[in-house]
Amino acid sequence: MSEKSPVATDNIEKYGIVVLLDALGIRTTNALESKTYFNKINKLRREDIPILLLALFAADKSMDTKALPDLTYRFFGDSILITYQVADLTKLIQYFHKIAIFLNILIPTAIQSGMLFRGALSIGEFLEEEPRDESSVTLGPAVSDAATWYDRLEIVGVITTPATANSLRTMLSKVKEPFDEKLPLNKDIIWYDVPIKDGFLSTYLFNWPAFIPVTDESAERQPLFWYYDRISSFRIPLGTEKKYQNTEIFFKFSIEHGAVDFF
Repeated sequence: MSEKSPVATDNIEKYGIVVLLDALGIRTTNALESKTYFNKINKLRREDIPILLLALFAADKSMDTKALPDLTYRFFGDSILITYQVADLTKLIQYFHKIAIFLNILIPTAIQSGMLFRGALSIGEFLEEEPRDESSVTLGPAVSDAATWYDRLEIVGVITTPATANSLRTMLSKVKEPFDEKLPLNKDIIWYDVPIKDGFLSTYLFNWPAFIPVTDESAERQPLFWYYDRISSFRIPLGTEKKYQNTEIFFKFSIEHGAVDFF
């Protein structure tokens, strides 16, 4: 019986957005819980997120209905690598806005499904095998940058890496006058002192609390009840309590600073 010839692949140099996510607590689960995790993440990726994004675009007539990001996902253990090529560098901010919406919907949707994600986003160059699939290899500066930071967060959510934060500030200062990095930017991201393993990192944190009404309309008037009700279903192993406390602090910060249109 002859063996199938391997599919030929090319390493394509690209520029774009790289996101590395870590599912909290998955390392300590047993085989059954790991299988449950994979079922949840596949449902999230294939069903929940596309439906919510389409609903959001339908509600916002200013958004292009073709704006669903063409994302590539790769899974390894409890981590997820997401890549998104930026085809037109003059529209980088628009591309970033699309990914921001995706991530801000992903976090609360995952919480409702029983998963907590933290991670980092980087903008830059990377090499990606073509044709793309979940087994193709991705390497390069943007991947290394995201990998440096994605599992250092002591909070649920996604940050921009320090290098990416600097790039965003440069781009935004050119198009936004007066520019104030501490104000929420289109509700997508907030400048924040993010708790990390060895202190704090001042960078942009994706403002997922602002998008909870998109994932659950019942939360519009009672955001704190939504948060406490969902988080109460999670175990809090010894040593992880700070992550939950820090997430609660950020949630309240997002509400108090007018970044959430709940009221």
